Amino acid sequence: MKSINKNISGWSKTVSSDATISYPENYQEVCQIIRKAKDDNHSISIRGAGRSYGDNTLNRGEVILCTEKMNKIIDFSEKNGEIIVQAGVTIEDVYLFSIKFGWLMPVVPGTRYVTIGGALGNNIHGKNCEFEGNIGEHVSSFKIMLSSEEVLECSRDQNSDIFYTAISGLGLIGVIIEIKLQLKQVPSNYIEGEFRRARSIDHLIDLYEESLEFSDYSIATIDAMAKGKFMGRGVLHFGKFANNGDYLVKDHKVNETKTFKFVPRGLLVKFANTILGSKFIEIYFRFHSIGFTMLFPFKKRIFSFSEYHFLMDNVLPDYNLFHKNGFYEYQALIPKEYSKKGILELIKITQKYGYHSTMTSLKAYREQKESFVKSFQLDGYGITMDIKKNKNEVTRQREMFLEMNDIILGYKGIQHLAKTPVIEEKQFSKMYPDYKNLLESKSKYDQVGLFDNDMCRRIFRKGDYKNDESLQLKF
Repeated sequence: MKSINKNISGWSKTVSSDATISYPENYQEVCQIIRKAKDDNHSISIRGAGRSYGDNTLNRGEVILCTEKMNKIIDFSEKNGEIIVQAGVTIEDVYLFSIKFGWLMPVVPGTRYVTIGGALGNNIHGKNCEFEGNIGEHVSSFKIMLSSEEVLECSRDQNSDIFYTAISGLGLIGVIIEIKLQLKQVPSNYIEGEFRRARSIDHLIDLYEESLEFSDYSIATIDAMAKGKFMGRGVLHFGKFANNGDYLVKDHKVNETKTFKFVPRGLLVKFANTILGSKFIEIYFRFHSIGFTMLFPFKKRIFSFSEYHFLMDNVLPDYNLFHKNGFYEYQALIPKEYSKKGILELIKITQKYGYHSTMTSLKAYREQKESFVKSFQLDGYGITMDIKKNKNEVTRQREMFLEMNDIILGYKGIQHLAKTPVIEEKQFSKMYPDYKNLLESKSKYDQVGLFDNDMCRRIFRKGDYKNDESLQLKF
């Protein structure tokens, strides 16, 4: 089993910490890591592919258990679409394996590299969250290893308290080692995509509501720098499965050396980290957000599933390196009756402070159908903002995010914890009052308090985070 001591960061590169990272290849080695951590009085955080933006998989000075080498597909039923996988299997692994049989994961995020275990821990969503909800609703069961080294089977009928707290529980209950998922049967591997330009946030959300009647997937991009009557302008992208029975995988492979098919990836990253390059990236995404980087923005087009869903993987796989000091990913979800006003207020705050979002997106959501704790899910619209970290003005940026959190609370909304730059305990408790259910489950099944992470210490001011304000200001 491989173990290394290194400094490791979240995907957005805004924060990092030193830890001992272990890579178990089987369940016996997971036991060994748990036993050694308890003997050495260390805590463990769980990490998959490292695609969480912030610090929820980091564990400063402690142990990180990385599941990426536990990556076997154990069983699959072509008849009913049920698949059993180890926790380190990725979205890509399942996609490439299952699509040839006409099955897909019902919920996928914007990147193919997320592990299934990580998907459960964060209860991920995708471009169809208005219809399919979050991934937890499609999990049949999973096996979890507790701090006692006991392995439990968890489902809606068996150990259901763990089922509803480990899904979206950010690895705080135990190590999910095996998952049974119900896949979705689809008519092809292709999406008939359409685009609509919108002149304002009101127009954009109105178009979005109309599109939901005849789409399977949807997402909008927003120009977060536009002001006045054009504030919130953008482009709505939506599409339905093509009913042609074609399951051939196309436009999936990532070019390992070139971006946009001709620009050397390493050279583009270096250019993006210059003053001129940073401005160019900003301008590019602003034009992209209003539809001017597409050749025919109003013409229907057929996309492969991979091209439609994993656009950033294909086009800008090194996006997380484009900002020298990293970027903050901020995602808020506001109920529909307040969405137009609330989203505008969030954009206005970023403009007031002068830290505008480089890339901004909007998605529709629906209410959660099951009682998973801390799920990012309600009947509303969510905005995602990428804000460049200014290492010399972190305190001021922190003030901006806290003000944005208060706006969300004022509109009865929530913030995505796997992407949160900063949130105070009182804000967190108001957004997620059912967190007590996770605490009850943790005290029952992790009595030694083995599983922890930097994000929890930050929110609840535990350990070093209690008195060291500089650690708080990093976010």
